[in-house]
Amino acid sequence: MTTETVLDLVELGIVPQSARALGQTLTPIANGSRRRLANGELVSRKRVSFEKFASTISFSDTYAPAFGDLWAGETITVYCVCEINEKVGRPFQRPPVPGSVIYRDAGGKVVPHGSDETVAPVGALWRTYRPIIVFMVDGWDMDTDEYAAVVSSTLNLFEA
Repeated sequence: MTTETVLDLVELGIVPQSARALGQTLTPIANGSRRRLANGELVSRKRVSFEKFASTISFSDTYAPAFGDLWAGETITVYCVCEINEKVGRPFQRPPVPGSVIYRDAGGKVVPHGSDETVAPVGALWRTYRPIIVFMVDGWDMDTDEYAAVVSSTLNLFEA
């Protein structure tokens, strides 16, 4: 089944005509703390293993998304709409959605990649991709405007 969006909620799917006015936020979750040493230097006490995202996905369309069996605490795999931009040379933060990786040179021009899109082409300095993230459901809400025949909903998630 084809959908009208690049978003994919793997375990739920996307109901046709439920996500045309869709938006997603990715927000880094607060990690550790910052402290001042006796000499005034500011240091971070973060842990790399806690570098996780929170996400909110909002829908507004003719039909409701398939949240009927979705409860807080369940995990779902999300092929994100949001793109992550980062320098080439480090491993991907999260696995990329197949076909979503774009490389750019110093001038911002697209640099074509080979058959393996996870390998940076020569001359590429930046990459953009949509991540695949496993999230735990925090909750969701739904609102129906009967007169306008529009269903709006929000799905709140934390990276598992």
